[in-house]
Amino acid sequence: IAQELKISQKTVWNHLHKSGLKKKLDVWVPHELTQK
Repeated sequence: IAQELKISQKTVWNHLHKSGLKKKLDVWVPHELTQK
C-alpha cells in the first residue's frame, strides 16, 4: 500500500489503526470481537 501511494509505511499503519484494525501475526484484522 505504502509503495503504491508513495507514502511511508508508518503513515499506512497509523491510518489502519485509526480505522479500528490491529496487526496480528503480520495480518490486519478488525479489533472488535465477533460471535461465531
